[in-house]
Amino acid sequence: MTTEAEIETIFEQLENGIAKLNIETLAVISDPKRMLNNSLTIHNLDPTGHLLGVNIDFSGSNARIRIPPKGSQTIQNFSFLTMWFIRLHQDPPVRLTNNANNVCFYEVNKLLTNGQNIQQQFINPHVGATCVYDLDVNDRLIVVPVSMNQYYLRHGNHIQWEAPKQDRMMRDAE
Repeated sequence: MTTEAEIETIFEQLENGIAKLNIETLAVISDPKRMLNNSLTIHNLDPTGHLLGVNIDFSGSNARIRIPPKGSQTIQNFSFLTMWFIRLHQDPPVRLTNNANNVCFYEVNKLLTNGQNIQQQFINPHVGATCVYDLDVNDRLIVVPVSMNQYYLRHGNHIQWEAPKQDRMMRDAE
């Protein structure tokens, strides 16, 4: 069993180019149980008095909260969340900040009132990673935590992989 401190060391070594990613390491850092420890802070940047509605799904159980103007709320261990402004006549932004280090990254989509779904900038898995999103009247932001293996396979172009001949797990499969 690998400890959280050991996993953080692995991430640091990968990010700094000290270590190379291999199949065994990917399995260790991508344990799905780690993704359940997600934590995201939502900041309502609206200065004019509009509430931000947030629907939170916890693996089938739902909760709904309202975040006041210039307020923020941290939400943890969620499956996905949806947010929208309530009774709004202008388009204030929303800032999302990752609080969980290397547990998951967050994919963000904007669902427009006409039904179109537009992928937005994702939120990096590093603690403190922040993105600001414009949210138009009646549109929704949908935020989903995504596993670290997907991060490294889709977005980790800066990470070096071991060559198949050096990767013990791939050698053993031959």
